[in-house]
Amino acid sequence: MAAASRRNPAVNPVAVSWPGVKGTTMDIPGKVSLYCPLIDASGTVAKLIAISPHGYYHLEVSIKGRTHTMFVPIAHSALYFAVPEQAAESDDSFEIER
Repeated sequence: MAAASRRNPAVNPVAVSWPGVKGTTMDIPGKVSLYCPLIDASGTVAKLIAISPHGYYHLEVSIKGRTHTMFVPIAHSALYFAVPEQAAESDDSFEIER
């Protein structure tokens, strides 16, 4: 995702940390799909604005032609970025021993 931030100066790569995952970055703001049973959202298109240290995603969602700000709890929702990451360049020196 860092390559996308070089193409678009409005996108800021943000380092995030989850247990067991090191060196993870996300491009924020970014277009995402939202799944959250608390608000009956299933694949709702949104823009991820920020990740709150208090446990919420800050999102902007278009509803009936108007943009609404939403704060949804991280623990009860799932997001995925609408634009997939580019495939990593092939490293011929890397081998898998079987």
